[in-house]
Amino acid sequence: MKIKERYDVIVVGGGAAGFAAALGAKKAGADVLLIERAGCLGGQATNSNVASYCGFFTREENEKQIVFGIGDEVLQKLREMGYYEHHRKSPVGNSIVVLDMEATKLAFDLLAEDYGLKYLLHCRVISAETNEAGTCVDDENTYEFNADSFVDASGDANLGYMANAPFRFGDGKGGSYMSTRAVQFGRVDASLKFSPAKVEEAIKRQKLKG
Repeated sequence: MKIKERYDVIVVGGGAAGFAAALGAKKAGADVLLIERAGCLGGQATNSNVASYCGFFTREENEKQIVFGIGDEVLQKLREMGYYEHHRKSPVGNSIVVLDMEATKLAFDLLAEDYGLKYLLHCRVISAETNEAGTCVDDENTYEFNADSFVDASGDANLGYMANAPFRFGDGKGGSYMSTRAVQFGRVDASLKFSPAKVEEAIKRQKLKG
């Protein structure tokens, strides 16, 4: 079945960034559709077992929360459900909120329901054009959509790539943020204690050796 729809704003990607963009547009009075290719909202926190939020608090000894907005509304929803009472320090000194993955999925759903946000799950964008048109599919339907504005929060720039939109990598001068990667150490005595400082020292020592 082919469904044709038009919105003021369409957001592709239901992770932290996309969800905040969609609710921000919704709060501003826009007619919004959020498209997510996975089976739930929440992004890395609910789909990739990244079971903590960091960045809400300062790194000082007596830390304080400095980031609020939609992210804080997710935290408050988790608090209402009894899954967030306090944050704790990570091994590298960040103040983190430890997450229960299933509770976080529900928190996103409940917050979306509170605002009347329309979203599609298991839905993948398969084509897009810069003339404000695109197509996505799920298990049941094909959707042809139009919007005044699109937000690419896919994490892989999928929407921009399909639309052949112009882009800039990093700062345009060769500089960019380093990617975040998981690290696994092998052939190490499990009884040894490795602090972040010791790991950093070892990495620097090996860099000096070339």
